[in-house]
Amino acid sequence: MKIAHLLATGGWGGAEGLACALAERAQQQGHVVSVDAAPLAQAGLSHRGFSGAGQEATLASWARAARKRLTAFAPDLVHVHLSTPAFAATAMLASRGFRGLVSLHLLPEKSWPNDFLTGLPSYLTLLAGAQLCPRWLLVAVSRSDRLRLKPWFGSGVRAVPNAPLALREDESDASDRAFQGASLKLLSVGRLEVQKGLDRLLAALAGPALAALNFRLLLVGDGEQRAELARIAQRLGLGERVQFLGASRWQRAARAADLLICPSRYEGMPLTPMEGVLAGCPVIASPIPAHRELFGAISGSLLPERERDWPGFLRPLLADPERRACLGRAQKTLAPFFSFERMWDGYQLLYDELAGLGAGTSNRPLRDR
Repeated sequence: MKIAHLLATGGWGGAEGLACALAERAQQQGHVVSVDAAPLAQAGLSHRGFSGAGQEATLASWARAARKRLTAFAPDLVHVHLSTPAFAATAMLASRGFRGLVSLHLLPEKSWPNDFLTGLPSYLTLLAGAQLCPRWLLVAVSRSDRLRLKPWFGSGVRAVPNAPLALREDESDASDRAFQGASLKLLSVGRLEVQKGLDRLLAALAGPALAALNFRLLLVGDGEQRAELARIAQRLGLGERVQFLGASRWQRAARAADLLICPSRYEGMPLTPMEGVLAGCPVIASPIPAHRELFGAISGSLLPERERDWPGFLRPLLADPERRACLGRAQKTLAPFFSFERMWDGYQLLYDELAGLGAGTSNRPLRDR
């Protein structure tokens, strides 16, 4: 089977890494694969060993060029990865008429911008895409996302929950050294932007119930909110107890940390909390649907709904090593569900289904026939 992966994205992160991992696994299974990425992710493609993308400077020029490359490759199916719904029109321009599936790594939220090409609200562009691209199969990356998509797109929406890749450790991973001198080691990982909720974590840690503890919070990641978060930390009196590591490997930090805290305001199906569990680090997460799907069966894993209750919830956990150890042991039972093999099997079934639907027909764009 010939499978083309199309990364309609504005950078490099978990969604892009998963797309390349799926492409690599497809190659190992004997499929012929191409990978093409929007401009801001092309450097990441080269890092992962894929070289089929061009050097277009804009989304529109990339979409048109990617369409030509798809036509020349003549795939049996196209797997589109939308890092955010705001790239829906870009993906539509590149892949309209091809048969394939679209993984929606995030759903439209009020804080997301309008579609980058049309200027329309993201959900309207997705609805238009479902009408203009009838050979697209929409795939949610969590079961909770699938439930949210069904009223818009019907029961045909599928779910293949995300799963993490193995955390890689190398000699350049010095993240654990940032914890030196702290008796309580806290970790948070992700892009430094409003979605990730780090501002409300800082507010909780600065409260009277927690400020007296000898903790250090290591923030691994980078993004547009870094300077603002540093100002918030200083204003709240956290000072040197908050360390910014930048985008980095964090395997050693996860093994050294007492607690990984994931305070996101919303997610599709986040990889970080699963990676924390696999690394043996207890995880506390905000009570959003995706985190409930991951940890709802493990008591004590989810922060309260009201942010003002976070300090009181965290205090006994941070003060009691045995309580954290019990939480970690309970969460470790989830590890078999956080399996890349499980995710690959889900996509392989969809690939086979789409290939069966297209048996005996061309997957060239309709207008090019």
